Amino acid sequence: IARAFLGEKFYFPHNLDFRGRAYPLSPHFNHLGNDMSRGLLIFWKGKRLGPNGLKWLKVHLSNLFGFDKAPLDERVAFTEQHFEDIKDSAENPLGGKGWWKKADKPWQALATCFELNEALKLEDPEHFISHQPIHQDGTCNGLQHYAALGGDIEGATQVNLVPSDRPQDVYSHVAKLVIERLEKAAAKGDETAMLLKDKIKRKVVKQTVMTNVYGVTYIGATQQIDKQLSNVFDDHKQSYELSKYLTKHVFASVRELFEGAHLIQDWLGECAKRISKSIRLDVDERSFKNGNKPDFMSSVIWTTPLGLPIVQPYRENSKKQVATNLQTVFISDPFAVNPVNARRQKAGFPPNFIHSLDASHMLLSAMKCGENGLDFAAVHDSYWTHACDVDKMNVFLREQFIKLHEVDLIERLRNEFDERYRNYLQILRIEKKSEL
Repeated sequence: IARAFLGEKFYFPHNLDFRGRAYPLSPHFNHLGNDMSRGLLIFWKGKRLGPNGLKWLKVHLSNLFGFDKAPLDERVAFTEQHFEDIKDSAENPLGGKGWWKKADKPWQALATCFELNEALKLEDPEHFISHQPIHQDGTCNGLQHYAALGGDIEGATQVNLVPSDRPQDVYSHVAKLVIERLEKAAAKGDETAMLLKDKIKRKVVKQTVMTNVYGVTYIGATQQIDKQLSNVFDDHKQSYELSKYLTKHVFASVRELFEGAHLIQDWLGECAKRISKSIRLDVDERSFKNGNKPDFMSSVIWTTPLGLPIVQPYRENSKKQVATNLQTVFISDPFAVNPVNARRQKAGFPPNFIHSLDASHMLLSAMKCGENGLDFAAVHDSYWTHACDVDKMNVFLREQFIKLHEVDLIERLRNEFDERYRNYLQILRIEKKSEL
């Protein structure tokens, strides 16, 4: 596909999913794709690097090598130490030393090597016209929104919402909290804690911390941790038991760090549970006639800060089985009105609410960049622009994040729910023996 479009200017029209997240329509070749797809894409319009652009191009290369936790000047230094390797990678990618292959994202790194090498050929590299997109990523973006909603200062610091001289790493911080908990338990003679306390690395907790905001279950988290621990312990049964034990500590540590956020998460879950198990008398009275349990029909519905109404689509799918001479087939009517799936409504609401906020933030940032003449592309919480415009974009996306959270979004949601579900009732069973 890339070869067919070589030298052509083309656009990616986008669709929004039900939460308002934007996805390119073209399925196989787009900037949401893998490392190679991303490495092949450049902006049609080039812009002069200038002093800041050159710096960001170097930072970008360092990030692609996974050297992204250091202060910016150290990342620039990392790239400058490797000028020989960059030249070799760009001029002889397949036959040379192949330094670019060591990167976390080798194809994007190679594309950046080409760009830097061309720039460095000029007497003043700042005059180079660059087409390379430079990425700015959110730090565990779901947690950023939760920390902002819950006013968790400590949590906000760990996901870089508070200025600091070097990037904070929430995964390492949680790992540290877990180790502290294990050491306390070990001091009291807990043998499992003694066995585990030296085995906790950032990698062990990373996936669980990341998916915790999106409502990962206890079993799901245990499997994630077991995947990491099974490399350390040979006995599979033992590693699974240890993972179950560790999961409790990881959950507790995240809860401690994002206390306000977790209370909000619990409240969102409780709202979804009540909404999806509520009825409206004027609509549902017919289902009471036979004294049976009514079909619950209320989806969780809310409006994003941009005014997009969001309806959770989780419903029971009613299939009918039809037996023919050959086989049995299941058919379902796509236009049937089916009861909601209360379990999925509840599990899906907290993460979907957060996704609807990060989608709003992305669109607000995109509009701001467009108004100011910046080229912009986005992969959910990773924003791309020309090297010379990164500093401007950084200001815009922070301003838009603040603008989004200046309003008390949770209070707004509560008011909307109060209004929308005002005439709905909850069903309670009253025992014959009860005082009522």
